[in-house]
Amino acid sequence: MTSTMGAAALPGKVRLEFGIAGGLVAANLMAIGVMILTGLNALGLNWITWQWFPMFGQLFGAPGLTPQAAMYGLLASQLFGIIWGAIFAFAFTKYTVMKGLGIGAVEFFVIVMALCLVSTAALGGTLLSLGLFAALPILLGLAAAMVIWGAAMGYIGKHYMP
Repeated sequence: MTSTMGAAALPGKVRLEFGIAGGLVAANLMAIGVMILTGLNALGLNWITWQWFPMFGQLFGAPGLTPQAAMYGLLASQLFGIIWGAIFAFAFTKYTVMKGLGIGAVEFFVIVMALCLVSTAALGGTLLSLGLFAALPILLGLAAAMVIWGAAMGYIGKHYMP
């Protein structure tokens, strides 16, 4: 006998569990992607040339360019992944990669707004103080990370949720 229970009928507990677990997995994949993109600098492919995790840590009050700021940043990126995963889980009744990319785009704009308002030592100011050409590589690296997160979240939802 096949189940006729669709995604619309999923209870809130199941959606929350999916949002938390899927968001955490997607955040971990994004963190690995960021590390790979940062590592490409050694090959001369400068995708992410700033200190990603200290930058996020400084958004949440961590001091300077320290290992503590990087740990705050890693924790913040994991928490953002979980929170946005829960938003994704409750925002849609059917999950697709494109919808994951859409939530990733919203997350991108939220982070960009925060970086426009909060000065970080990793960036040497805010995004607005950097100017367009200095901010463009930062925006591209951030967009690449959000694409990884959104695609992973959408893929997980599409393939593992009813």
